[in-house]
Amino acid sequence: MLNENIKAIRKSKGLSQQELAVKLNVVRQTVSKWEQGISVPDSDMLISISEVFETPVSTLLGENVIETEADTLKSISEKLEVINLQLAQRKTTRRKIIHWLLISLCAIIVMVLAILLTLESAYLGWNYSDPATAVLGVAFHSFEWLFVRAAPIIFIGAIIGIFLTKKFSEAMNELDNKNVNEAINHKKKSRKPVGVKWGVAAACFFAVFLAGIFALRTDDIPLVSIGGIERDYKDVYVVESEPAIEWPWEYKTIVEQYTTINLNDKEYYSSGRPVDASFIGELIGTFDVMGYDAHSNQNHKIASEIYRIDGISEEYVVSVKLDGEFYVFSHNEYAPPVNLGEVLDNYALEQTLPLDQFTKYDGYEQDGHFKLSNDSYIWDVLNACRDAEFVQDDNWGESNRSYLSFTATSDSLGIYKRVFNVTKDGYIWTNIFDYAYIFRIGQEAANQIISHAVENGTESEMEPYNASLVGTLTEIADEYILVDDTVLCSDENDGMTFKVYLNDLRISRCIDFGEISVGDIVVVYFTGDIDTDAGNVVEGAFSLSKGTISDGGVSVPE
Repeated sequence: MLNENIKAIRKSKGLSQQELAVKLNVVRQTVSKWEQGISVPDSDMLISISEVFETPVSTLLGENVIETEADTLKSISEKLEVINLQLAQRKTTRRKIIHWLLISLCAIIVMVLAILLTLESAYLGWNYSDPATAVLGVAFHSFEWLFVRAAPIIFIGAIIGIFLTKKFSEAMNELDNKNVNEAINHKKKSRKPVGVKWGVAAACFFAVFLAGIFALRTDDIPLVSIGGIERDYKDVYVVESEPAIEWPWEYKTIVEQYTTINLNDKEYYSSGRPVDASFIGELIGTFDVMGYDAHSNQNHKIASEIYRIDGISEEYVVSVKLDGEFYVFSHNEYAPPVNLGEVLDNYALEQTLPLDQFTKYDGYEQDGHFKLSNDSYIWDVLNACRDAEFVQDDNWGESNRSYLSFTATSDSLGIYKRVFNVTKDGYIWTNIFDYAYIFRIGQEAANQIISHAVENGTESEMEPYNASLVGTLTEIADEYILVDDTVLCSDENDGMTFKVYLNDLRISRCIDFGEISVGDIVVVYFTGDIDTDAGNVVEGAFSLSKGTISDGGVSVPE
C-alpha cells in the first residue's frame, strides 16, 4: 500500500523519481526501491516525503490514492561513490599495533619476573665496600623494588587493553557494509594455546616494538604517488569524492543537463560517461532527451539520435548522441535475471567487460593487487556456468568469505571501477547493474577461476578510484590556477606548485560558482598524469573542491 501510494502521488505531482530523490537528498535507486516494495523509508524520511507531497502521513500509510496524469519530468542523475579507505586502514593498523605492543609488554614483564626469581636477589651478597659494586647493587635493588610494585598494575592494565582492543576488532569485523567495496578490519583469529601465543610474542617482541615505533610516528609516512610523482607528505588522507552541488543549468555539461529518455515506455538514465564511436551500432531513432533545472524549476528537452551499442541489447543500454559525442544511457530498473547466462547474453559481458585486474580478500582484509594479461579462461568457466541461479538474499555479505574482487570498468556499459567478485565458496557478487546481483556458480567453478587468476596474475600497485591533489590555491588566472602542496609536505622546502587549466567546464565552474578563492585549501581530482616537462601540469582534471586540513587528514565539506 505504501509503495503504491508513493508512486501514485509522485506522478500526480508531476515528479520523476530523480526529482523526488533530489528533494529528499537520496539517490534515485532508493526511491525506486520504495515504489517496488523492496524497502521502506524510516519514520523521519516518511515525514519528509509527506512534506514534499503536501500529503498527510496517514494517507501515505493507509489510504488508497488514485494516480493522476502529469507530464513525466526527468532530471539529472549524479552519483559519485566515495570511500575514505586510507583513513580506515591507518586506524586499523594502529589498533593492531597497540594490541600487539600490549601483548609484548606482558611478555616482557613475565620474562623480567622470571629472571628476578632466578637471580633470587643475588645483589644482597655483594661486597658493598667497593664503590662501583655498591652503586650497581643500589641500582639493582631500586629497579627490583619499583618493578615488584609497578609491574602488577601495568600487567593488569595491559591485559585489560588486550581484551578491549581484541573485542573492538572482533566487533568491527562483524560489520557487513555492502556499500563499501574496500574496507579494512582485523581478521578474526582462531584461539591458540597460551604457551604458543606467549612464545611467539616474546620471540617477536623486538621486531614488533621497532615496527610499532615506526608506524606510530606521523612523520614517517610512505611516499605518496600523485600523478606519477612521488611526494613525501605528512599524515594526510584525501577524501576521493566531490561535494554534492546542484549546479545551475548554465554551469552543467550537456550530459549533466539532459539525463533521461523514454524509449518504448521505459526510462533510461545517463551514466554521464562517454562511449567511443567504434562501439556504436545502428540508429534506433530520434527521441526527446529530458532535463530538469532545479534552480529555476524548469524542464528542458532536446531531440537527439539514439543508437544501439554493439553486442548489447537495447532493452538495457543505448547510446545518445549529444553535441557530437556519444553517451551511455541505461535502463536500470531492478529486474533480477533468471540465471547468469541471461546476463552474459543481454550485456555481452565477455566482449564488454574485461576482467584483468583483481584484489585478493580475506573478509575485508586485502592480500595484494594483481593484473592478468588474458581473461579468456575466466570467461570460459563463466560460460560453462550459464545455468547458475540468481540468489535473492539481502543479508548476503563478504565479511566471512575469501574472494577475488575484479575491477569492473566498461566504456560500453558506462560503468567505472565497480566490482565483480568471485568467492571461494562458490558465488559471484557484482554491482555493475546498480543493484547487487548474486549467482551461485559452485565451489569447483569458483576455485578454477581463483586458482587461474592467482597463478597467472602479476602483482601490481593498487589503483585509486580517482587521482587527487591537495594543496593551497595560490593563483587564479584567466586560463589556469596554481596549487601549492607545501602545506602537506613533511619538509616544507619540498613543496611543489602544480598548474590546472580551466578549459574544462567542470573545473572552471568551481571557481566561478563554487566560491573558491586564493588561499583556500583545495582538492583537485584528475584522471591523467602530471606533466613535469610542461611545468607540473595536471592532466585530465575534472573536479575542484574546497577542503580543510585537520588532524588525521583533509576533509571536503558537503
